Amino acid sequence: MRSVLIQFISLIEPLIFYLQSFCLSHTKYVTSLVEADQWLLSAGGDGLVKLWDPVSGDMLSEVACSDDAMVIQQLIYLNDSKTVVCLLNNSRNLVYVNLKVDGKTATFDHEVTEHSLPAEGLAMCQVNGGILVLVNDKSKPLHFIAQGQRSEPASLCKINDYLQSHWESFEGTLKIQSEFFTNLTKMNIDNVEEEMERKGKRVNTEKDKNGAKIAKAAPS
Repeated sequence: MRSVLIQFISLIEPLIFYLQSFCLSHTKYVTSLVEADQWLLSAGGDGLVKLWDPVSGDMLSEVACSDDAMVIQQLIYLNDSKTVVCLLNNSRNLVYVNLKVDGKTATFDHEVTEHSLPAEGLAMCQVNGGILVLVNDKSKPLHFIAQGQRSEPASLCKINDYLQSHWESFEGTLKIQSEFFTNLTKMNIDNVEEEMERKGKRVNTEKDKNGAKIAKAAPS
């Protein structure tokens, strides 16, 4: 019986996930997780980018990307320059934050810089060593931000032409994209308020029950 059990465990072990640590610090929902060398980057609805040691779960550093705590929609990590690029929701700016790496430790350089976009940024990715950004602009939906001597992809013009010719069908998703995090934030607030209201009702109900028990137990 024991040999059968050992064989069974050896078969299912590759399918078992072990929780190494919990990275708990964000006060609102998390929108983006990115690996940065041996560390982990996270960002979300509280407008903060956080740097983690994923093994211990310790937060090593954090930085605010805007003065008014705008939702950070997406992160990209540029390994060559040790730079974190942040796409803010409903914003025409990309925010750049540098990592200061010293051996096995790292912290954020809190000198935040911005790169202006021609329109509201919707999404981004790394291409050819640079950053390709999708913006809400029919005349030129895709923009390539070069890093160093990198050149933009040769197919960029063709892709922009395709997006322009199909803009009407594509435009319907843009409103959903731009309002998604606003609605998510509102939903989060409403849920908290609803939970507090339910909690208050439960407390009052318990008080009423306890009061009834006391009255019933009291001598006449």
